[in-house]
Amino acid sequence: MVQLKGTERSKYVSNMFSAISKRYDLLNTIISMGQHWIWRRKTVEISTANSSGRALDIATGTGDMAILLSRNPKISSVVGLDFTPEMISIAYKKSKDFKNKLCYMVADSHHLPFLPASFDLVTVAFGIRNFTDINNALREMNQILCSGGKITILEIVKNSSESPVTKLFGYYFKSIVPLFGLIFAGNKNAYEYLPESVSNFMTSDEIEDLMIKSGFSNITSKSLSFGSVLIISGEKI
Repeated sequence: MVQLKGTERSKYVSNMFSAISKRYDLLNTIISMGQHWIWRRKTVEISTANSSGRALDIATGTGDMAILLSRNPKISSVVGLDFTPEMISIAYKKSKDFKNKLCYMVADSHHLPFLPASFDLVTVAFGIRNFTDINNALREMNQILCSGGKITILEIVKNSSESPVTKLFGYYFKSIVPLFGLIFAGNKNAYEYLPESVSNFMTSDEIEDLMIKSGFSNITSKSLSFGSVLIISGEKI
């Protein structure tokens, strides 16, 4: 599954999210034991520290991050962007109270349909693992940010630690999460993708290196859940 490359991988991931879209929010809460809300709120807090204005939430899914950004008084407008129409459809239904501040669109993060310097900040929550070309996507984000604009990424990352807690997380992702997918979403394969995508992903240091190469500076990072979850932020040079 995660060995697929390019267009084939993009199509697979989009179809997968389409299939689980109706149960996506429920499974997020179950799998993370409710922690994903804490992680998302911390990401918004970091992204809006010393930053305000126009926000773009990439890989917005069902809109949770975009809605949290819309609730922040420092944010003037929010665009939530995702590759899967079924996810965006659910996001619209959840966002009625923010329709004057928040809009959604279906688009590819590797080819962002915006002019340079269109946004003051960009967020990506649990999305970059699914990109087929992270370098290209980061360069696109850099281009649509204004000078000094901020990018903040929330992601599950490969943890190089050999501690018992890390091994327990690994067992949980590999053995328990697919069972949750089968029980609550009727789709075990989709939730086998999660641990596979994490095991084939990057460490926090590797993400930082990519961000620097893509034109971001002042990189700061915060590890959560014993190093398995990362919030990393940078500014456009």
